[in-house]
Amino acid sequence: MLPNLQYAAIRYENFHSEVLLPRVFPLRAPLSVAMWQAPGSGLETEHPSLAEAKRAKYKPVKLGLRWGPVWSTAWFKLLGRVPAEMRGHTVALRFSCGTEGTLWKDGVPFQGFDPYRDLAFLTQNAKGGEKIELLVEGACNLPLGISTFWWDHPELQTRWREPQPGRLESAELVVVDEAAWRYAQAWDFLRRLMLALPEDSARATEIANGLRDIHASIDASDPVPGMEETA
Repeated sequence: MLPNLQYAAIRYENFHSEVLLPRVFPLRAPLSVAMWQAPGSGLETEHPSLAEAKRAKYKPVKLGLRWGPVWSTAWFKLLGRVPAEMRGHTVALRFSCGTEGTLWKDGVPFQGFDPYRDLAFLTQNAKGGEKIELLVEGACNLPLGISTFWWDHPELQTRWREPQPGRLESAELVVVDEAAWRYAQAWDFLRRLMLALPEDSARATEIANGLRDIHASIDASDPVPGMEETA
């Protein structure tokens, strides 16, 4: 049987993914994705240069793709256009291959990704119609290697015992509601902190009670007013 705080954490994670995150991205546009797996396997995998990755032959892939093994490298090519409805907005890339990754932009490393960071802001005041062609170098490992921790989600722990722990989870252009994004980030940070603390910790109980009270005050059908009041 799961401890009470873990039950609470699952409930609050569902609220984060099903209620808060949809409000964070009011405009979204999927990108097409193709993948090239670097030669070798595991620690024997080659680490190609950007020039080599650009010359490689990519195969189209879809969200949900599983890839690996651990310590291997894969490159992802993202293609699309900024839709007209994003004109005038700041546009970001939301991307996750379930592992660490590096976004290359204009020939240089632009930003890192990992399972806890999946946003890269690309342009302000978009015109609409801009061509998007980006490369992400994926490394099949976590920020601290390939080990998970007891407070990580059970799905994540199970995944990293599989032959192919990588997952292509998202690849889209988004417009970000920054107030909602900050709120969702704070919510998930507190949820994770609660799990990292001992079950009998007074601070863990305090956080659990606080999240419970905030959760009860938010109208799930229209959480934005509640966010403004409780943030």
